Amino acid sequence: MKQHLQVLDGLRGIAALSVVIFHFQELSVGPAHPDSLWLRHAYLAVDFFFCLSGYVIAYAYDDRYGGMTIRQFFTARLIRLHPLVVLGVMFGLASFMFDPFNPGANATNGLQLQQVHAWRLVLATLGGITMIPTKGLPNADGSYFPLNWPSWSLMWEYLANIAYAVVLWHMKRGWLVIVVALSAVGLGVSAFRANELIQGFAWGQMLPALARIAFSFSTGLLLFRYGGVLRTRLGFGGLSLILLLIFVGPFGSPEYGSRVPFNWIYELLIVLVVIPLVVALGAGAQTSGLVGSLCDLSGRISYPIYMIHYAFVQLFLNYLVIRKISPEALPWVIGVLTILVALLSYGILIVIDEPLRGWLNRRRINTSVSTYIDVGVER
Repeated sequence: MKQHLQVLDGLRGIAALSVVIFHFQELSVGPAHPDSLWLRHAYLAVDFFFCLSGYVIAYAYDDRYGGMTIRQFFTARLIRLHPLVVLGVMFGLASFMFDPFNPGANATNGLQLQQVHAWRLVLATLGGITMIPTKGLPNADGSYFPLNWPSWSLMWEYLANIAYAVVLWHMKRGWLVIVVALSAVGLGVSAFRANELIQGFAWGQMLPALARIAFSFSTGLLLFRYGGVLRTRLGFGGLSLILLLIFVGPFGSPEYGSRVPFNWIYELLIVLVVIPLVVALGAGAQTSGLVGSLCDLSGRISYPIYMIHYAFVQLFLNYLVIRKISPEALPWVIGVLTILVALLSYGILIVIDEPLRGWLNRRRINTSVSTYIDVGVER
């Protein structure tokens, strides 16, 4: 049994909670008051997830090459990831169909269920469950997974896992350096053209999404294979603060009204340099006791939080359309909602996700690889 990378576990939870807060706030105050966004760069948590995933996949599976079949690898990854993919779609579908705050006739802010043909809803559901992009639904802002927007990053995670199993698993480090360099160029072009990196979730953004996953996932692999572990005394608290400062950052996305022309440079440097550095430091940081237990819990609930929260973001948005919340009360409301999502995610983890994964693993014919499924930060 490989040891848990506890600090990286904890950081993944901090990143997931940051995404939840960002999504609640961006849809409630972002477009009208861009300067009031607390974590205006929290979407870069996705790049952190990608880099972290590459590092941990290499940590968990690199030494299994030749002793583990591609089928076994894919089975392990599906058991780890797919139950919550399906559950996230079910939450999104329920939110869409039974939204008590549906404003009905408001075409720009509401879901307008009466205008959605049943076949489109069925197609979106099947697409979400099978990780196949589908055409959007009302109020989905062009997302190719309209019932659960965060699923876009899981689709690219799946593709990265396929690339790992087929090519990257046995790729020499020199060739991997070339992959990282070429994808960094693509990432730079995408950032420059849009002056931001909040791209990838919608139709027309496939190339930026490819650049983001290709660079960060490959960099994570490369970090592990070159022994990219930096010993540090910063610990979970210090590295969490660094991660949050990254997300706060200067400038801001042009999507939310920022006219600063250098936002793309900031975000590009964060993804190219700072995030890999945080992963290397997290891999080298040590913790124990109460903080270690907190890191373990943070890592365990991070994936449920990420995969189920957007249904509640949509409900919250529609509530705001018909019942306003004062700017003074909004931070408290978002804080309470984030805590409730975290508590629900823990319940889902304990009652559904972990028991289901345990049952599926017991059903497998060859259980020799199950030891390598849960090594801490694996998503």
